[in-house]
Amino acid sequence: MPEVLTEERRKRLTREESRAQTRERLIDAAYRLFATEGIEPTSIDRITEHAGYSRGAFYSNFETKEDLLAAVVEREWRRSEAEFAALASDDHTPEQIVAGLRAYAIGSATDREQCMFYLELQMYGVRHPEARAIVADLVQRDTKVAGAFLDRLFAKCGVTNHPPSDQIVGGFIAMAQGLCMRQVVEQERMSPELLQGTLGLYFDSVIAAFLPELDSPRQALQDRQATPAS
Repeated sequence: MPEVLTEERRKRLTREESRAQTRERLIDAAYRLFATEGIEPTSIDRITEHAGYSRGAFYSNFETKEDLLAAVVEREWRRSEAEFAALASDDHTPEQIVAGLRAYAIGSATDREQCMFYLELQMYGVRHPEARAIVADLVQRDTKVAGAFLDRLFAKCGVTNHPPSDQIVGGFIAMAQGLCMRQVVEQERMSPELLQGTLGLYFDSVIAAFLPELDSPRQALQDRQATPAS
């Protein structure tokens, strides 16, 4: 009897793992399609086809497309939260934290797929009042975790005369999204280098400027960017 129970449990766990994998693949497919084709035009059939599943697989995991959208939003929030947790490791010096934060902020802002998803998400919230709570929740949580991170960083460095962290984060996000949109429609004028340079200028002006003792990691990063790859 114990051997039978063990075998039944093994099969049950395998089914749970399979369902989790299906769910994650549907979320991946939705994220990519929402970013490239838009949330409104993307149908459930398009998502399941892209993920390699049937409609039955979709409805085994989600009730509606809005439920799937909420799952995508939740995953992106968890990913952002994990990134900030890794940056805040006690093993990192303030210099390393600032250099890592700069690289993360600019890297995320220049990720075309990620930026387009966030832009599509906000436009979806504008057009669909019933979805605004989902959109607002992600924006608020992202701003809150990033703002709290900056507050801890400034406190760790003994800085008290900095602008409100939510304004710093909100300004950076707004600028990044605007520049991303410009790059989509003005690819010849808004080069990746110009986009990165503009975001770096903002970061250095409103964050690193209040930590003058941290010039060295910023200069090191700039030196690495200017050095041709071997």
